[in-house]
Amino acid sequence: MDIYTPDEQLHRFHAQQQQRDRFIMRSLAVAPVDRKAFAHDVESDIIDRLRENHYVSRTAANEHFDLLVDGLRIEVKAAALSGGRYQAAMRSNDADVLVFVCHDGEKKHYFVIPFEHVAGLTHIEICNTDPTAYAGWMRRWYDAWHLIDQLIAAGLNRYQMQLL
Repeated sequence: MDIYTPDEQLHRFHAQQQQRDRFIMRSLAVAPVDRKAFAHDVESDIIDRLRENHYVSRTAANEHFDLLVDGLRIEVKAAALSGGRYQAAMRSNDADVLVFVCHDGEKKHYFVIPFEHVAGLTHIEICNTDPTAYAGWMRRWYDAWHLIDQLIAAGLNRYQMQLL
């Protein structure tokens, strides 16, 4: 017979509850069939949008960011509507800007966020089926593409040699 402390019992209960919630959310999800193709399409849309004014390149698969825009490191997270929210995991990312894309099936909604506001988070989510009606802490960065131009103009380029 196993005897658990109250903290261990709470942890076990929470783990079981999380597992049940994940199962329910997966069954309700309307996620894209091929996630890699979905992510690649979203990145391509962002590249097309930024290529007009900037030099944009994709990074290797093992990098901690997805795009390099005039020396600015950009991480792209894409999420489809699932269980009434948009959610993406944040693992081993190191960038200057996060572009969180919410795809509702018809239109893509972009949140362009300075990375220091999401650094250390394990996931990012918008608990609203309509990203334009979202009123949470990320609202001020909805379609904030000017942020990329401002950071590039400020000279934020980690790959440029510093003058001594």
